[in-house]
Amino acid sequence: MQLDTYSHSSYYRNSYISQSNLSEKIDNNDSLNSNLTSSLSQTSIVLKLSSNNIEQSLILTLDQLVCICEALQQSGKIDKLIKFLEFLPQKSSSPNSILIHQHDSILKSRALIYYHQSKFPELYYLLETHSFNTYYHSELQQLWYKAHYMEAQNSRGRLLSAVDKYRLRRKYPLPNSIWDGDETIYCFKEKSREKLRECFKLNHYPTSDEKRLLAKKTSLTITQINNWFKNRRQRHRTQNIQSTLLPNQTPYSLTNSIPYPFNTSTTTNFPYLNNNSISGGWANDYRFI
Repeated sequence: MQLDTYSHSSYYRNSYISQSNLSEKIDNNDSLNSNLTSSLSQTSIVLKLSSNNIEQSLILTLDQLVCICEALQQSGKIDKLIKFLEFLPQKSSSPNSILIHQHDSILKSRALIYYHQSKFPELYYLLETHSFNTYYHSELQQLWYKAHYMEAQNSRGRLLSAVDKYRLRRKYPLPNSIWDGDETIYCFKEKSREKLRECFKLNHYPTSDEKRLLAKKTSLTITQINNWFKNRRQRHRTQNIQSTLLPNQTPYSLTNSIPYPFNTSTTTNFPYLNNNSISGGWANDYRFI
């Protein structure tokens, strides 16, 4: 079985498509996607099925076709997904067939197939050269990173650590075709972090209603918001403590002012009491601590 793939003869692991060419491809895909649904919404898609030398036809709408692809993806039945895509009309059969093959759901299916077949160059090329709807961005971003993790793991022959994965994410940033440009830091987008900071300036302990409103604005869960405020309050307290210390003081240096009951200058394994280092009544009460 031969899947319909893109030409990638110029692809190299560390050499991606130039940004100028990529932007041009994405712009073309944007105009294509805007007309795709309207062009095919009323079109019947005929799938030619064959079983036991008997040919049958299955007529679907675009929505039904997309629904089947999504169901097969979510079920993890990659073999059936491959077989189903084989039944699609050939690109050369009609102009509408080309549009069908360029639909986001169909291309996402092919990307998932490439991942499971370890065809990483084809996967990267597909994700880089087609501008996907933002609805698919989150899933495709995870697929982009997972593919790079898998490729590196196979080449190194060992499991990747958290540091290894971080370095790969820095080395292979998300392409513009599956990224809206909003930087994600520690799983929070910068826009979400800004809204959280604005709320923190007004109230360090937001109410339940304020948290629900924040969750709606930031697309975060209540648990994530609670954890963020808890960590932010702790950081705020630490900063306040540090601002009250002398230039050469640290929070831990304050404990050095407490008299130490042992003679730390001795070279023996067991420190002995040294009354000269102990002052006043403290020595009498805590001599053997």
